[in-house]
Amino acid sequence: MKKEHLSLKHEEKLSQTLSNINVALSEFSFANLYLFREKHNYRLIDDNGDLFLSGVTYDEKTFLMPLCDLSNDENRDYFLKLIKIAGDYDMIYPIPEKWLLKFSPDNFAVSYVDEDSDYLYTIDTFVSYPGRKLHAKRNLVAQFLRDYNAEILPLNDENAHLATEVLNRWQKDSGMKKEETDFFPCLECLQNVEKFNQIGEIFFINGIPQGFVMGERYNKEYCVIHFAKGNNEIKGIYQYMFSVFAGHNKEALCNFVNLEQDLGKEGLRAMKKSYLPIDMLLKYRVFIK
Repeated sequence: MKKEHLSLKHEEKLSQTLSNINVALSEFSFANLYLFREKHNYRLIDDNGDLFLSGVTYDEKTFLMPLCDLSNDENRDYFLKLIKIAGDYDMIYPIPEKWLLKFSPDNFAVSYVDEDSDYLYTIDTFVSYPGRKLHAKRNLVAQFLRDYNAEILPLNDENAHLATEVLNRWQKDSGMKKEETDFFPCLECLQNVEKFNQIGEIFFINGIPQGFVMGERYNKEYCVIHFAKGNNEIKGIYQYMFSVFAGHNKEALCNFVNLEQDLGKEGLRAMKKSYLPIDMLLKYRVFIK
């Protein structure tokens, strides 16, 4: 059994593996795993070609993450190996709901933590902010379009330094230390936009970069917004950026947007709930009895 710190050399091997699993959880994206590798102490385990990932949750529970579609009956041998290796960890995690049938209540206990859960929306939620409850979001977009003439450029390696300017201003305005925000993961993602297959836009007003949004289509149905940073003094900029990002992904036949978890932060939770998610993607924790 080979165990290594998760690194860029694993990108080619893991990206396609994760995409083929076709799970909605944001952890099933190489960029997500790599950018938060230090926070979660990720290690890639290779047991004669069967891949697993070990890590540590925010509440300091060690876990083993399967890198194979457990809902496929052809992967029974992989499942048995997973259970054997998992004995060295606190739990198996993150497990999507559709895999729970594999874990008999006679042998396993299952739970979840709310702040781990991803927020899921239809793509149309952000494209048009439909319905009475999202009326305020539509108004903010209309106000932005009335007050500003934004120029939009696709985000790529050549212009990522302009998005970095936005990130630096955002970090300064936050009043927090860089270690207390997602500054460093976001910066590293901007330094590897094309390598991580990131898609997004930079938004300019009067020639000055004032915001950017960055994410990816991590399987056939789902896209995820990893990072969105903007000038908070510009009303409607976030609602507008989300709408543009969603519109481009709808054109690529993507159906859902994942805004990832809130980490138990009240401000983040309130913001994500305000967009009316259609589902909370629970990340189940499975314990061997």
